[in-house]
Amino acid sequence: MASPEQIKQQQVMLRNHRDTLASLLQQQAIFGTAYTPPSVIHGIREARENIARIKQILRGWGVTVEDLPDDGDVQPTVSSQYGGAPVARPTSQIDGPALRRHLTNHLSDSELRNLCDDLGIDYENLSGQAKGDKARELVQYMSRRNRLEELLRAAQKAHPDLDWSAFGSVSTQAAPTQTTTSGTTAAPASDAVDFVIITALEEERDAMLNKLPGYQRLSPSTEDIRVYYRAKVEASFPDGEPVTYSVVVTTLLGMGRVQAATATSDAIRRWRPRYVLLVGIAGGIEAKGVQLGDVLVSEQVVDYELQKLTETGPQVRWQVHRVDPRLQNATQHLTFGEWHSQIEVERPTPGRPKRHIGPVATGDKVIAFGEVLEKYRDVWPALLGVEMEAGGAASAVFQAAKQPGFLMIRGVSDFADQHKGTPDVERWREYACDVAASYAIALLKSGPVPPESR
Repeated sequence: MASPEQIKQQQVMLRNHRDTLASLLQQQAIFGTAYTPPSVIHGIREARENIARIKQILRGWGVTVEDLPDDGDVQPTVSSQYGGAPVARPTSQIDGPALRRHLTNHLSDSELRNLCDDLGIDYENLSGQAKGDKARELVQYMSRRNRLEELLRAAQKAHPDLDWSAFGSVSTQAAPTQTTTSGTTAAPASDAVDFVIITALEEERDAMLNKLPGYQRLSPSTEDIRVYYRAKVEASFPDGEPVTYSVVVTTLLGMGRVQAATATSDAIRRWRPRYVLLVGIAGGIEAKGVQLGDVLVSEQVVDYELQKLTETGPQVRWQVHRVDPRLQNATQHLTFGEWHSQIEVERPTPGRPKRHIGPVATGDKVIAFGEVLEKYRDVWPALLGVEMEAGGAASAVFQAAKQPGFLMIRGVSDFADQHKGTPDVERWREYACDVAASYAIALLKSGPVPPESR
């Protein structure tokens, strides 16, 4: 039986998906059925699939769920929280039904559960009660995402005593490394990733990983001291063409620009990403219409840390970092429904989060005094918020030999004033972390950049 927390989480997600569906149906009514953009039609279909899936989960737990007219008559699919809406595409030559029978006949319930844990899949959220039903849903989910070889490899590793020869062999050897002219070891081509996501705090990292089902914590490396988590994000372009992005997540050892610069440099050297995202929480500027729980997307990062100390007070020598234009443009076309549907944490007070795009201030000092921000706004009147790591991360990106694109996404957890740290404000932290991660994953799922052959 599910815990009250699990039931509440599913109910919150159901409300969010229904809000998203209502917004998309309103857009469809405005455009007219014949002229509705494919992205809206896809969003409606995905929202209804998610609603049907969550209703099935809740009813399986014995929870009463009302059917609303807009929900539609849609057959639920395997949970999209595993990695987004199912994408139809070719998979491997492994015989899925035969593999499902093999798992059912030779693995116990607990062994099948452990296999799901190894793959980062929630066993309880697989449809059905019997072991055979769970095995079928697992194989179908992995097949839809072209991950049957990964499933077979995990099963072989967990149960080498069983005969898996009927399904062919899959390589378990790591890709060879490449040695640079200086003698240092660089990441092999297969290790290069599309996105590195930097988080400063554990709570920010956990919120991000919660949006990346199937992620794997990687083994320690002699190349640096960082702990990395790797995942795949299944996305689709507006025309419906599927694309898969490789993603690596890491966390700083501490807060501030220096920690961010060091970690970002290490990650760029190790993974050679095409893009670097900084995701987490920040202080917002209420005078600009920013509210707790809103999302800030950096248009540029303005660093206030370099200052000249004079008799009349410090004089800030502003350093400005622009974000990647392709990613910035993609954020301007990301609809509310696309990112709001990803939110899983219940909002502390009624309302809806908004997205703001503009400059964000950065520096090592924790600002909890409104007058300081007012002085900065005299120079930068469009400032939306303030945080502590972007200056370091952006500098590391700018100084990389092969510069990746950079973007920052922040959820507003406070107003950087005297109320920062009070109980009424602190309760927003979890929600702000989740909102930032939700926006980031929705951006990736929207297919913001073309695939690249490495």
